Amino acid sequence: MEQHRRIPQQERSERTRERIIAAGEKLFAEVGYAQTTSKQIAKAAKVAIGSFYNYFPDKKALMLEVFRRHLSEVHQLAGVLESYDATKVDPAVFLRTAVMQAFESHRGGPAFHIELDTLKNADEDFARIHYQEQTRIQGALANMLRN
Repeated sequence: MEQHRRIPQQERSERTRERIIAAGEKLFAEVGYAQTTSKQIAKAAKVAIGSFYNYFPDKKALMLEVFRRHLSEVHQLAGVLESYDATKVDPAVFLRTAVMQAFESHRGGPAFHIELDTLKNADEDFARIHYQEQTRIQGALANMLRN
């Protein structure tokens, strides 16, 4: 299981953490999770390797954060599904909104999603998080269909 690291208190620290996350996400998509190293991520983020380790104990913890952020976008889509009320929202508007949010959640491209699929099939932490989200979305879809 992952270890918790430094939580940024200052805006500059938050920007550093965000650069690390963005660099990791980009490298995971372009190079692949297994081929990406913490050193490469730090270099791409333009931070010292020690700064990387201040925020993340290893690249897995970083990838879990990237995965959680991706799922957060999926949560938003599930929220749209859960709140759908055919008596109050035009189905065409609803469908357009849901499809646009689905597209936005896949902006990382196919390579990134292949990496996520590989990890959620190979690692229990990723599998657990994915299962929880999948269960939530199935419930949201069932609720939407009932409405």
